[in-house]
Amino acid sequence: MSNSAGPSPGASRFARWAILLLTCGGLFGQFFAFDIPSALNEQMKQLLMKPTGITEQEFAYYFSLLYSVYSIPNVILPLVLGIAVDRCGCRALIVLLGLSVVLGHLLF
Repeated sequence: MSNSAGPSPGASRFARWAILLLTCGGLFGQFFAFDIPSALNEQMKQLLMKPTGITEQEFAYYFSLLYSVYSIPNVILPLVLGIAVDRCGCRALIVLLGLSVVLGHLLF
């Protein structure tokens, strides 16, 4: 009988590197998506200032307001989801959040 208690060290090392690289890629995508409004600042200014007749100061105010409203879920959701993980469990919450992502993509 073999006395091996788990996967080989090479497989464990590969899994650790794979998880690290996937996490880095996911965080890159998250930060890229979060900063999209800042990349579109000038284009939005050109597109919205003439038709609406707002000044540059008003545009800066509304753009900052947009960024603030855009980031509110990033403050609230970790608190709510932390409590939900404790109550429902990790697996159930991953399935629920995965379904919500799919539904969001289907709608938009």
